[in-house]
Amino acid sequence: MRWIAVALWLALPAPALADAPCPDEAGAREAFLEARRLGEQRQLSAAREAYERSLEACARIPTAYNLAVVLLQLGEPVAAGARARTLLTGELGALDPAQRAAAEAIVVQADGAMGTIQVAVQRGTEVSVAIDGGESVPVRPDGTLALRVDPGAHRVVARDADGRSVVGATRVASGAEVSLELTLPPPLEPASEAYVPVRRRPQLWFAVGAVVVVAVALTVGLVVRRRNTSPVEDDVWGRADLPLVSF
Repeated sequence: MRWIAVALWLALPAPALADAPCPDEAGAREAFLEARRLGEQRQLSAAREAYERSLEACARIPTAYNLAVVLLQLGEPVAAGARARTLLTGELGALDPAQRAAAEAIVVQADGAMGTIQVAVQRGTEVSVAIDGGESVPVRPDGTLALRVDPGAHRVVARDADGRSVVGATRVASGAEVSLELTLPPPLEPASEAYVPVRRRPQLWFAVGAVVVVAVALTVGLVVRRRNTSPVEDDVWGRADLPLVSF
């Protein structure tokens, strides 16, 4: 492909920018050559790491461009497009016409390879959305947000100002668009005062019971005594004027 040929052309050693920080030019060159070798062997993850080390040591246009190419090959168009756009904004220095055309080609391919998640959040105010553990992005006033993502599976978290959150998951193909509707849980109802039974101590219940038992016993005793000392009012056997009889 055309952009690969341009990548190889840009990968040739370039003169250092006068204003570019380069604390370790020898280390940067060594990492750069290692990255090129790993890329040719299709060890793309290792090549990316080597390009990142080289770019950290020396900010160079060819290094940043080749890193964007590798990111595209790894299926990470979002990062590849961002890297190419830093070249177009002149962050690493002015581009010549060929370099600018190559960086623009990366942006076009990256935008075409990205997927889009159309998020709609129901309920809640001041809602923000984070994807795959990244930074939160506020949704629009109508509760919607379009997210450009790499192809594959993604985890989306919506959270409002009150701390309520909802999690959703979806998968998007390269260049495709999917919709994801999330509904935040309703606000918690204020807690009502529930009836709490009074716990009475067992000792108190025992004392009350003892008092009741004693009172009942005294009452029964008085009744029995009264019945033993009072005349029996029975019409047959209890008449006081009758003599005692024996069998």
